Amino acid sequence: MMTQKEPLFRNIPEPTEAEIVNFYNLSRADFVRPDTVRFSMILVPFGPDAASRARARDTANRLDQEIGGNSGRFDQAVMRAQLPNSGYQGGDGGFLPRNMQAQQMTGVEFMNTAFSLGEGEVSRLVEGLRAYHIIKVTEVFPQANLELDDILDLGSRITVRQFIWRTLFERRQQEVLARATQDLITELRAGNPFQIMENNLNW
Repeated sequence: MMTQKEPLFRNIPEPTEAEIVNFYNLSRADFVRPDTVRFSMILVPFGPDAASRARARDTANRLDQEIGGNSGRFDQAVMRAQLPNSGYQGGDGGFLPRNMQAQQMTGVEFMNTAFSLGEGEVSRLVEGLRAYHIIKVTEVFPQANLELDDILDLGSRITVRQFIWRTLFERRQQEVLARATQDLITELRAGNPFQIMENNLNW
């Protein structure tokens, strides 16, 4: 197909600025960034058995008492997490949007705790789905209606404009693929550009 219909794929027109703006105006309600925080985290994982959970709880309690909600002591504990046999993990947790999908991954308590903190504040111990956590919020982003040149997803470089361009172009690619497929089928049915090798079927 790509050989026979190559000109169709080569000449797909790119979306125009007017088309991008029209798409945005019709879909403006979809381009809303929910309340979002960026956070650092100390994580003490545990397994499914009670002994593993108890060991993790002891380590987590020790860290919680040591940090005591203090931002500086939290940062020091995160740095120690990189040492061999520290018994826990620490670092940047990325961006957390306040939506159902994120809550299903983190659990209700983690989500509620993260969004109860202000920038620079540190939580006390939180029991998550598979680990104990201590959270520090490093940036707060309130809900916002996104404009064309805003970043679509925090942590990425894709703007709303780029996302719309790609969406429209991929739609055109699919339309051309469907057209090329139908054209090729029609041409095959109209002629006989293939040969059935009967001898190859007798095995």
